[in-house]
Amino acid sequence: MAWDDGDIVTDGYFFEARFTAKKAATSEELKTLFKVSNESRMFDVNKRSFTIVECPAFVARVKDGAADFFPTTTAAKIAENFVGEYIDENGNATAVSDFTVMLPATGLVKGENVVTASYNGYTCDVTITVKPDTMTGISITHTNPT
Repeated sequence: MAWDDGDIVTDGYFFEARFTAKKAATSEELKTLFKVSNESRMFDVNKRSFTIVECPAFVARVKDGAADFFPTTTAAKIAENFVGEYIDENGNATAVSDFTVMLPATGLVKGENVVTASYNGYTCDVTITVKPDTMTGISITHTNPT
């Protein structure tokens, strides 16, 4: 868990949840009842904001000034336009570049697409914006045989 000031909290109580089931649920269904996303913001009893973090972890994002992405852009080219960080068990982040990117099974399409970046067994999803391919012109060269 990380406080807004960046301090990593390595132990403590997380929370207690009490509920009354309205219907029978399998153990698999119970696992989906409570979800905490990377975007979750929570507060302790003193109204101090914190975010749940997982360590070790890998995070990636599109780098500033990245090239545009098109439906024909390869996974390798997308990876060249990402920056990645490996976060160790102590919360220390290290820049990494030897990660891979996997495209959606349907390929890239115009608009928002989610690709998966992987590093050392850790993965994260990154949303990219794909622009449509555009044709700038057609050129025909014809040579007369002599």
